Amino acid sequence: MLLTFFFISLSFAQSGSDCAQATGPSGEAIETLLELVNPVARVHWIATPEQFMTAPCRASGAPTMEIINTFLESKTGDKDLKIGGVKFKDQSMEMLAALRDLVAGQNITSQMSVAPTCEGVLCAVERIWGPELGRKLLYMRTRHGFNGSEFAFAKSSRFTIPEINDVLTSLGALPAHMASMGRRGNQQLSVAAPGVQHPLTPEAHADAAITLYNKWRADVGTSPFITQYVLFHEYAHNISVKYGNADKSAEWVALNARPECRVSSYGNTNQIEDFAESVTMYRFNGPGLLVQCPDKYNYIRDTFFNGVEYLSEATCAGQ
Repeated sequence: MLLTFFFISLSFAQSGSDCAQATGPSGEAIETLLELVNPVARVHWIATPEQFMTAPCRASGAPTMEIINTFLESKTGDKDLKIGGVKFKDQSMEMLAALRDLVAGQNITSQMSVAPTCEGVLCAVERIWGPELGRKLLYMRTRHGFNGSEFAFAKSSRFTIPEINDVLTSLGALPAHMASMGRRGNQQLSVAAPGVQHPLTPEAHADAAITLYNKWRADVGTSPFITQYVLFHEYAHNISVKYGNADKSAEWVALNARPECRVSSYGNTNQIEDFAESVTMYRFNGPGLLVQCPDKYNYIRDTFFNGVEYLSEATCAGQ
């Protein structure tokens, strides 16, 4: 469940030719297709950096402020509620619940300089985090169900704009039916305070909590392939949880038992990591997974992705 820089040296299982059923292509044909589909990734990655960054139906960046503002300003209501010492008026319960989660019981008048005259949620988040970051944190919480507030989780710090943009870009790679996948609508997705490392694996970029550690932060802006790969890998762990710990299901145990269907050396460590790596491969190198292990590809497609495929722009358009 930890993802460290070790994944840079991921390598595919070399015996992928046996995964197809008798009705599928021959082993020789699969080996040939693997070379055509992804000769570099088969040795080193579940997807090359180029494949990952140009995968079908993948946003090139974070949603614009226009998109974010339109979404947030559509959340109207007539509810009044006192949060952190401030009385909010005529707000939607969704926005009020999101603010309550973001400030996590803090007194926002004395600790965050929110004046009692600030009666709207948008006003409050702008006073606390600034106009851009505040709205992006609120959008992430209401649109995706993830809480990135430094007040909500111990040993966390404030996202920078480039960091939150990286997170929002990666969330845009989820299919529409998974867009709001944060567990209970308030799943942690925070960046660790400077100097904080995972207690067991100091080299970790992130964990499935989801906490993003200093190594992840250091790569923002210089290695978007790494930072966004890390994020999606951790989303995949959460997909498993959302679907009833799917990485422990009988179907997945059976697939994981077939060495030729394991997609990377990191995934080969256990069935849980194999699940996260395989779901990530499905999203960013679907052709490679389809060739290497059609059974696994079909299971992921039908069980988690509602039939949406990422083989081309045409197969995932309107997802």
